[in-house]
Amino acid sequence: MVCDGDGSRPIGIGGIMGGAETEISFSTKNVLIECAWFDPISIRRSARSLRLHTEASTRFGRGADPEMAEFASRRAAELILQLAGGELLSGVLDVYPGKRAAKKITITRAELLRVMGADVPDKDLETILSSLGFGPVRVDQTRGAADSLLAAWGCIAPSWRADVEREIDLIEEVARVTASTNFQLACPRPAPAPSDCRTMKPKRGCANA
Repeated sequence: MVCDGDGSRPIGIGGIMGGAETEISFSTKNVLIECAWFDPISIRRSARSLRLHTEASTRFGRGADPEMAEFASRRAAELILQLAGGELLSGVLDVYPGKRAAKKITITRAELLRVMGADVPDKDLETILSSLGFGPVRVDQTRGAADSLLAAWGCIAPSWRADVEREIDLIEEVARVTASTNFQLACPRPAPAPSDCRTMKPKRGCANA
């Protein structure tokens, strides 16, 4: 749990609820824009512990883009100037330990065929993944051959897609965009019943019942 403050007193619970002293009112003239990222697991635990579920805790609890903080703060300042007027002071204080290492994921045609049961041409697959921000690059030894069964692509998960971690996640993205209606339906064949060579003997009836 993160407690926001000015060094002498708390003014809010980070990522969950701000304090009354920092609310915007009709008499507000000076505004300090704070834009931060909070760990989703910590936010969910804190909101549940405090029984305080807010719009902020919902957003941060689902996972926000950590690389968006600076852009969002600048955009907020721009909108304030456009809608309310005023003066923007120079200077930005950025406390950021450093960017996270990008997650590298490989997707192969062999696994794509195994999971989806249908193929997707190289051009379509690369267009789909590129449009979603994964930047696919052929990494297999046969990358000069189109639609090769040995084809493989190296991808980098963008900062706003923290939910994509494995190859199956990329395959799900491809399947979602191409839509299941493009695939032919194929019903599995039932396994033949094992032959029963045992001789069925009739039961002896009861005489003089």
